[in-house]
Amino acid sequence: MKVIYFRRARIIKVICAVVSLVLLAIVFTSESSQDREQPAPEGERTVSTLAGVQAKSDARQLRTLAAGQAKSQRTWRGRRGVHECKYWDYPEDLPTTSVVVVFHNEGLSVVVRTVHSVINRSPRQFLKEVVLVDDFSDKEDLKEELETYIARNFPKGLVRLLRNEQREGLIRSRSYGAEQSRGDVVLFLDAHCEHFRGIFEWGMLYKEIAIPSQEVQRRKYHSEPYKSPTHAGGLFAIDRKYFLKLGRNFELSFKIWQCGGAIYWVPCSRVGHVYRGFMPYSFGELASKRKGPLITVNYKRVVEVWMDEYKEYFYTREPMARNYDAGDLTSQLLLRKKLKCKSFRWYMKNVAYDVLKDFPLLPKNLYWGEASSARDDGPVPRRDGRTPAVNRCSVHLSRGRQRQTKVFRLNAEGQLGLGERCMDATSDSMEVVYCQLGTVDGPWEYDADTSQLHHKRERRCLAFNEYNHKVHLAECVDGAIQQQWTFREIQDA
Repeated sequence: MKVIYFRRARIIKVICAVVSLVLLAIVFTSESSQDREQPAPEGERTVSTLAGVQAKSDARQLRTLAAGQAKSQRTWRGRRGVHECKYWDYPEDLPTTSVVVVFHNEGLSVVVRTVHSVINRSPRQFLKEVVLVDDFSDKEDLKEELETYIARNFPKGLVRLLRNEQREGLIRSRSYGAEQSRGDVVLFLDAHCEHFRGIFEWGMLYKEIAIPSQEVQRRKYHSEPYKSPTHAGGLFAIDRKYFLKLGRNFELSFKIWQCGGAIYWVPCSRVGHVYRGFMPYSFGELASKRKGPLITVNYKRVVEVWMDEYKEYFYTREPMARNYDAGDLTSQLLLRKKLKCKSFRWYMKNVAYDVLKDFPLLPKNLYWGEASSARDDGPVPRRDGRTPAVNRCSVHLSRGRQRQTKVFRLNAEGQLGLGERCMDATSDSMEVVYCQLGTVDGPWEYDADTSQLHHKRERRCLAFNEYNHKVHLAECVDGAIQQQWTFREIQDA
């Protein structure tokens, strides 16, 4: 769990000294020895047939059959965590907290269990309310059935249900929940929860790495909070007034650090979270309002406001984003000026000083776009460790979600990349693997005269097998059409 502090007049204002940090530790880790020693009660574990689980797990990427069979209130046999946590002397005079949970077409049992886990594991004097924000769900059981359940099972006013009149998205929905909440601190949770140091790479993907030695030396105990350059955004606590002051946008990590705040991981705060294989819903009309993939456009809005000259590394990693319309950024730029926020160079030097070790600055791209074989229409790699195959180039649509165009990049240091993955080869076999941490170079070289991709280490060329539509390395042959490749830059937004 993350907790976010802020400073005024250059003095750290910790909300009542240990504020959200301690509140979170109490809310989510307090448990009796009896709880730890009891066997798992009925409902904690369920046994389902594989067919039944599969039949119910597709829509939301959750095992909803098993989730529905589990009790809405259950006791965990124990939590893996830092043993020191129970020995801390937690203050009792703490601010109140509103827990905001946003959901869209979530499983009813999952939402209900999230609410119960918050209430059952939170000291009542600190828990002001649980605010559920329904982001325009159309599932029937999330309508009257959910309202009835709340009315029958919780004290009046403790759980409030707000509904959007149209799809607003996670960030606007959270802001709406924060505006309507009444606690001193607002704590955001995903709807599928039961109660490392985060960084980013140049594609703006959230990553976790080992705590750097500088932070290790600063802490006396493993259970002490530690600074984090970023947070994933799903679970965090922040002073409510400060959150509203910062604005409605989601670039909180950069904004907080550059504008005088701080983000800390709290080891004693333990929250279970369900991670899905892919996003189980579409963005609906929200996507149609953006010219380009919604998430990438949102990333562009962040880098244009906060990353200064470092934004060029984002465009190296995501070259198509340069052509997308980020919309009007006037209010965000004015807010940064009003708050007298520091530069992104300061952030990289003082906060994210360990990012470049694993994710160095990217060399410029010599070529990028759809990589097409003269014998066919372009390679489309399969998942990690599988041999890349060649399919006809097209705009790829998946279950009503936004298009995903596969963009290859060949940089000045010879790395042939696709997103956060790289093309690699051993002997004559090819595979797509995650790019090695801390490296931006590779063995590839493109000959524009012959249109061949040379693998310098193997001294061979990338070739297309027209029989099985796979790519492989072969002895370089001038004029061989199977070894001719072109990069077509994609300019449409």
